[in-house]
Amino acid sequence: MVRYYITDGLAQYDIDVLNDNELSIVWKQGEDWNFWREELSTDVRIQKGSFWTPLIDAERNEPCREFSLYIERFCDNTWQYRWHGKFSTYNCEFDKDQCTVDISVKPLDGYTDILEDIETEYNIFSISNTFTTQYDAKIIIPVITIDYLTGRLLSDIFDYFAAKYSLTFQSDFFVNGDPIAGLDLTHISFHLKYDIKNPLATAIPIGNISFKQLMETLNGIWDVYWHIENGVLRVEHELYYLNGMSYSAAQSVGLDLTLPKYGINKVNKYKYLEAELYRREEWRYAEGEHTGGAVGFIEYDRKCTNPDIKTRAIDIAIADIYSIYSLPGTYSDDGFVIFQNVAQGQTSAGVPTISGYMVYGTVQNGNSNMGWTYLLKNYWKYNRIEITGRINNNLFSTFTFQSTIRKREQIPIKFQLCCEDFNIYKLQTTTMGDGVVSAAKERLKDSQMELTLRYE
Repeated sequence: MVRYYITDGLAQYDIDVLNDNELSIVWKQGEDWNFWREELSTDVRIQKGSFWTPLIDAERNEPCREFSLYIERFCDNTWQYRWHGKFSTYNCEFDKDQCTVDISVKPLDGYTDILEDIETEYNIFSISNTFTTQYDAKIIIPVITIDYLTGRLLSDIFDYFAAKYSLTFQSDFFVNGDPIAGLDLTHISFHLKYDIKNPLATAIPIGNISFKQLMETLNGIWDVYWHIENGVLRVEHELYYLNGMSYSAAQSVGLDLTLPKYGINKVNKYKYLEAELYRREEWRYAEGEHTGGAVGFIEYDRKCTNPDIKTRAIDIAIADIYSIYSLPGTYSDDGFVIFQNVAQGQTSAGVPTISGYMVYGTVQNGNSNMGWTYLLKNYWKYNRIEITGRINNNLFSTFTFQSTIRKREQIPIKFQLCCEDFNIYKLQTTTMGDGVVSAAKERLKDSQMELTLRYE
């Protein structure tokens, strides 16, 4: 049993929902993030009642005025919060002949502020902390050491975005020791490509980037995602999410749906996700194909895959410092260059012996840990199409990955939740084994769950 009410900050209005039978909570996941967000499956239809007067008043005098819709369910002999969202009259479709209104209610949660602003671009070079790094251009004698003075650390960029949304930033991957490959990723820096091509330039740098662009770039390079946890913006590698929010522990089990109380029978029906079994995955930096360093790929056995290619494009950044330095005229001025920097006198996993920082690697191998061969072997070894594949031009040997995608998808299963907590990030047990949720829906009127699970 559920009930609905609307608030405007001054009063609470109980409402009767005409399409209660159609309303569900649907869990949705974006392509470039690994968190789930709860949304309503359809508009909420209400009829003329106590809320009608303030709604019509807002339409006439303050159409952008924000209202909140709350949903509560009756569990354990008490009403408990279930969901809430927001709307204004601009989100309403009125039928004044029938005295009804259909309201499109948007989720109001910890992700609202950042998602509503996710495509807004900001100048990251307005960050006051600058970062200087060096590149030893040993192309001629004597050795030339180039200072790049206008970089911004990735950790400072994250702090900058987090502060905009009243969050703090945390990342075990970028800040606390890279649990995947064990490298020092604490001094990754962003630079304007123009400044790398023209290191003596004196103009104040301006480089605009949105949070969406930033995360798409980092996801395409290091296979990282983001979520919000108790007011903290966290950015972690895919393994963290595959393990149910942990690098060390295996993903735990939530519901055991084999128990008789759920009444689930004859659900051993599934299909293989053939459309997702790409023969080739490609990764592309924005420029540099003339040098051979812009594209990385993994190819799988043609007998086990479809002929399609999945491409991840890094549209706004490159990393090949040697080619930029030696062939500057072949690169545009737009976009960013990303460096992995280490303290001078150390290897990427060593101990600093000299103060200051430099781009990892030497000469033609500068920034080598940003090259696709290294990145694919070290950071893209989880959740691959097949357990083995050929990386780049290594045609005569295969690389063994750590895990593959779940290829079997079960038919949707339905059961009553009966006031139990459901954790979508956990595995759910059925007679087919432990499955990962790929789709979820809860019918509000009676808490009937509908899950789609995927299996190895």
